Amino acid sequence: MEEKDEIRVKGIYNADVGPGMSVAYGLLCLPFWVNAMGWGNTAGFALSMGMIQIGYFIMYMVCGMYFLKIGNLVSGGIYVVFAAAFGLFGGIGNISSALCPILGIEYDPMLVSVCFTAAGLYLLAILPCVRYASKLDFLNLLGAGVGVTAFGLAGFGILPAVLSKVGGWGILLSGLTSYYLGIAGHLKTAGIRLSGGKPFFKE
Repeated sequence: MEEKDEIRVKGIYNADVGPGMSVAYGLLCLPFWVNAMGWGNTAGFALSMGMIQIGYFIMYMVCGMYFLKIGNLVSGGIYVVFAAAFGLFGGIGNISSALCPILGIEYDPMLVSVCFTAAGLYLLAILPCVRYASKLDFLNLLGAGVGVTAFGLAGFGILPAVLSKVGGWGILLSGLTSYYLGIAGHLKTAGIRLSGGKPFFKE
């Protein structure tokens, strides 16, 4: 069978889904921060966010499979966990919290709290995987780990007012760094390099 030459777009080689997904993740983090600060605490907000998160489940899973296919275990694993935690558990949890009162069904947030706590601890546990990466890459994962863990613990009723705020600021840090790194990844194809900062740790 005759091999076909790889199709390339001028200026873009070995196209990477990562930068686009980084920006998309950053966009999702912003309303979570808004909600954690006490704005948008309505059934309508939860229902809308839940439906958006279900959509992100598909995006996270596709992105995770892409990275795993090219051998990037860390990024692939993180996106698969995001698909489960933020997409399915978080999305269905938000939808349920909005619809259960209308249907006269008692809503139990414990399921999502367990998932978020476990997912957040997973993100913190794998921080050594990015210890030699740029400062913003490290802070991106640290913010996500702290934020998700704090949201999970708040769901258990542990200092909910304080930990919800901690979770919001952690997610905002992760979202803003992800947004910046996504733009930097795109600009790299044009020969423009934006620094993420020297690593916190030396090899």
